[in-house]
Amino acid sequence: MIRNSCQKHWREYRLNSVNTVGDLGFKFYRIKSCIVQLLMINLGFFYLDKKIT
Repeated sequence: MIRNSCQKHWREYRLNSVNTVGDLGFKFYRIKSCIVQLLMINLGFFYLDKKIT
């Protein structure tokens, strides 16, 4: 679910031309929060993996 929304944000980011610096900052913030979410999920799975084995 999160990954799909990230891909959507990334596609929007690539497609839309940047009009203002504020627009760029907002898009970067959205992308960054997506990357952070994915990292947290990956780290969470990695941690669970290590705990179980």
